[in-house]
Amino acid sequence: MTEKTSSSLELDDCDLRATASFLARVFGGTAVGFLTFFRHWWEHNPAWTQSLPKGWIVKSANGSIIAFTANIPFLYQINGADGISCATGSTAVDERWRGHGLSKLVGNRFLDQPSVDLLVGTGSTDLAYKLWLSLGMRPVQRPWPNASYCIPGSFTASIGNTRRNQITKRILCPVGAFGDIVYGIISSPPRATIRLPISEVDSFEPTDDPDLLACRASVASTFSLRNAVIMNWLYFGSSYIRASRVVLVAKSAQRIVGYIAMKRQSHSLLLLECRTIDADEEVAKNLFWAAQDYARRNDIAYIRVWRYSPMINSAVPRMCRIARLSPPMMTYCYKANRSFDEADWETTPGDGDQSVI
Repeated sequence: MTEKTSSSLELDDCDLRATASFLARVFGGTAVGFLTFFRHWWEHNPAWTQSLPKGWIVKSANGSIIAFTANIPFLYQINGADGISCATGSTAVDERWRGHGLSKLVGNRFLDQPSVDLLVGTGSTDLAYKLWLSLGMRPVQRPWPNASYCIPGSFTASIGNTRRNQITKRILCPVGAFGDIVYGIISSPPRATIRLPISEVDSFEPTDDPDLLACRASVASTFSLRNAVIMNWLYFGSSYIRASRVVLVAKSAQRIVGYIAMKRQSHSLLLLECRTIDADEEVAKNLFWAAQDYARRNDIAYIRVWRYSPMINSAVPRMCRIARLSPPMMTYCYKANRSFDEADWETTPGDGDQSVI
């Protein structure tokens, strides 16, 4: 390929439609679908402002878009103070231009944002993950395994009519993951010592803010902020997002004491986050049981869980572990422009672009 390219450019509104068409060619789907994502990522996003780039592109000499990466902002608390985190996503290079360093061009523009406190890349493909590490991002180190733990859903019906809280028999069940068939030992999650009413919701009210802000998965001082406006954008901000998300809320005395948010993926659900008042694992156990009930009622095979906090680790200690998984359950890398302690950071699958696509 001898045709010259331009340097990387900040994504301008006049290039949104062409960029959407480019991404549809690379990833599949439609340009209209990607334009819907663009509105969700930026115009509807409470964290986005005009001062933040929407992303970066590279054009060929004839003006065609041949590379792209997105810049998706999230409101954050960093060391207990307000901050901004940006996630990269949908990094792509035209197949005819691969091997020419174009991903590094747009990747470096993403990383060279001095006004952003924290830059993250999550759930990347193997090539993209290697790219971000090669550009200086650091992998998040965590004590829990980077593997899928599965809460069984409707396929456990073969056990019969035994009550869930009496199940002691373990069964070997096939679980599909990224095209692989893997096997794991299934057993029921632990019962909570308290029982709470739990319901599915499709919106939050401003009066829910104190409860939502108090819900956490850990006691870390660095974490993604949640209030009613953010929750309504993140989980109900477009028709596609609403149709592919499940949010269950636990209440006590008419107050929210916890919630669990999941993403539909074919015949499974992916845990995006689970938060409770004071990171209470008993409330979390109630939510995971309710999530399993939801899966069974809706013919969903299983719920994939990344045990990203001590609370979640305690709430799901006896789930099915996927022994063989490619790619790993969760790649997570970052660059920090503000000093903070990585060990005091509540990292979740919901921090990245898979929570907004």
